[in-house]
Amino acid sequence: MDSYYKGPEPIRLNSTENNIISNNYLILENFNNLNIEEKNNQSNIKSDTIHFYMFYYSEPVETDFGKYSNVIDFIKLEPQTKYFEGAGFSKITNIPNKKYIGILTPSITKKTGLSIDFIVDRINYHDADIIPLFYSGTNVVDQAVIYHNEKFRIVWNWLLNQINFPTDVEIPSFFCNLWILKKKYFLEFLFFINKIILILEGSPPEIQMILNSDSMYEGRISREDLLLKTGYSYYTYHPFMTERVICLFAKIKNLSVSDL
Repeated sequence: MDSYYKGPEPIRLNSTENNIISNNYLILENFNNLNIEEKNNQSNIKSDTIHFYMFYYSEPVETDFGKYSNVIDFIKLEPQTKYFEGAGFSKITNIPNKKYIGILTPSITKKTGLSIDFIVDRINYHDADIIPLFYSGTNVVDQAVIYHNEKFRIVWNWLLNQINFPTDVEIPSFFCNLWILKKKYFLEFLFFINKIILILEGSPPEIQMILNSDSMYEGRISREDLLLKTGYSYYTYHPFMTERVICLFAKIKNLSVSDL
């Protein structure tokens, strides 16, 4: 089996050495203090620095985000699968030559309070390898079990063993498929996450049993629609595993991390 973990055990990221202090309140305050007319009138913006991919299902993205079509490619996740947004990475093609590539969902403003205009402007002042837009800072597996119970830890640790990565290394958590990554790492990440999905699909029966079980997540989709779209009447563990793969990738590559 391929080994992704190279070299000595990674040093735990800390807020001083790696500048990953989450300062969301300050970000929101600065955003809310922007001129209202300026926020409403900015449209069809262009950027030499960043390009985004937005994963969506049936949301009215053309209405809500159409004015950002110069900086966003919209990727409709159809047919919908048990991996949800995790399946979108295999649909990304023709990556533009920008310094940064961002991953978004239509819930970006609702979950972070940040507008596309604000992000595009702020990114010009950054040089970190990765910039999470939804960052918790807690250890990724400890954070996940709060929402999905200890079954998550079992599968996560099994996955780490498959790629020869130690299970006792703390990995800062950022998720919801809302993040920005330097392009020079983005192509490698696409390979990495698709490889992870193949590993999960080839997992032994005891791991498959957990992956296919109820993750205890109460989302917006009804049980009837979930069954129709994914084959399960509940959210399985698959999407919650894949949305955290970026955290593992950042740790393995020892990427510099910064809030926006």
